[in-house]
Parts: sequence; structure tokens; C-alpha cells
Amino acid sequence: MLAKCPECGNTILIEDWGYNYCKFCKKDVWITNPANPQAPPLILERKEETKEKRTFIKFSKDLFLGILKSPKKFFREFEFSKEESKYLFYYGVLALSVGFIFYFQLQKFSYLILETMIKSGAKLPEFVLTQLKEFDKYKIDVRFFDISTIFSPLLAIFFIFFSRGIFFIVKNFGKPPENLEEFQNTMMDINFVVSAGFTSWIFWVIPIFGMFYSIFLFYRGLTERLKLSSFKTIISLLLQALFINFVLSSWIGMYGWLLKGHL
Repeated sequence: MLAKCPECGNTILIEDWGYNYCKFCKKDVWITNPANPQAPPLILERKEETKEKRTFIKFSKDLFLGILKSPKKFFREFEFSKEESKYLFYYGVLALSVGFIFYFQLQKFSYLILETMIKSGAKLPEFVLTQLKEFDKYKIDVRFFDISTIFSPLLAIFFIFFSRGIFFIVKNFGKPPENLEEFQNTMMDINFVVSAGFTSWIFWVIPIFGMFYSIFLFYRGLTERLKLSSFKTIISLLLQALFINFVLSSWIGMYGWLLKGHL
């Protein structure tokens, strides 16, 4: 339904009365229910404690299922305590590592099939032959995919820390946190968006879908949780994509260099 923002006066789309996000003034604003105009606004506070502390398994389950069910609502409403926030790093490394393992092993399987087809004399499309020439140029073989699988957790840690840095710089560009508490809360939300967003890499085994699902999840996290504008969100995603491409390209180049006799 439609309602008028009490801060900027613009008309916004809301799901229910109470606190809603205004895309015009970039704030959570209180929308009063006309049937109960005397109801006082609730105080928005981060939940520092939960009634029952979740284990890592329970926390990860809630996080994973929340993403699959409704990403928009999940990123806006999912709550966790400071004590539970340490799980975000472990979850991110686990989810991204699983995604890398699936991805590298699928690439290995595809490589073996193509290799078998070439040996049998089968005719392959030109773009496939071009890709295989690139593989040969950088000495990419079965060992590359197996070694990459082993180093998946290390790659995951790189991706997580640098994504956190990119999102922090973009969000706070020109307006750094005013105090330590604001800095800590900002970092908790950034860590949450990064780790939750990398859940999408588990689906990279599905061609095309995995990439677009990853962009979709990070877009939701950056706009709904970190309240970034569309411009800042696009900049964040572009910088992250450039970094990911740089790391993977560097790893491929390093592997080819080592196999050329520099061990």
C-alpha cells in the first residue's frame, strides 16, 4: 500500500504500518496507522542478545533458509547479537569454499570430457577449441582444478576480507563513522552482507544462473541492509567483480608460471 513519508513528504510503497524504509530520504521512518494514530513509534535498536543463543549450525541454517525464502525481507530484518556475529566469518568461508569446490570440480569434469572427445576425433565448436588453447597456454590441466579445490578456503578468505574492505570504503566515502559504536555496527552489517551474499556461489555450478543470482543477492544486501544508493551499489559490485577477476587471473598466471619450470 502507499503512504506519505513523514520526513520528506514523498509517497512510498509500504508492506505494513510501523517502520518502513524511504528510498527518497534514505531513512527508516515511522508510518502511523490511521486506525491507531496514538501508537508511539518504537525505538529501533540492534538486538544485542537473543532469548537463546544460537549454535553455529542453527545460525547458519537460519541464515541460509532466510536467503532462499525472501532475500529482500531477510537482509532488512535478520537480527543477530554481537556474540553471534563471529559466526558470519565462519559461515562465509564455509559457503564460499563449498561453492569453489563445486565450481572447480565441475570444471575438471568438463575438461576431462572435452579431452576424451578430442582424443576420439570428435569435432568441437570453434569457441571450445579456442578455450582449450587458452588452457594449454597457461598449462591448465586436471592438477590445476584439484590444487584449486584444495586452496578453496584460502581463496574464500581473500574474497571475504577484500569484499568487506570494498563495501566499507564505498559506504563511508566522504562520511566516516562518527564513533566506535557506529563503526562496529557498520562492520557487523557489512560482514553480514558479504558472508550472506557469498552463499550464491554454491549455485555457480548452474551456468549463468549462479552469476546472476550472486549479483541479485549482493544488490539486495547493499541496498536493503547497508542502505546504499543504486549508484554506490553498482560501484561496489563493479569493484568487487574487478577484484575477483584479478585474483582468479593472478592464480591462473601463477600456476602457469610454476609449471614452466620455476618450481
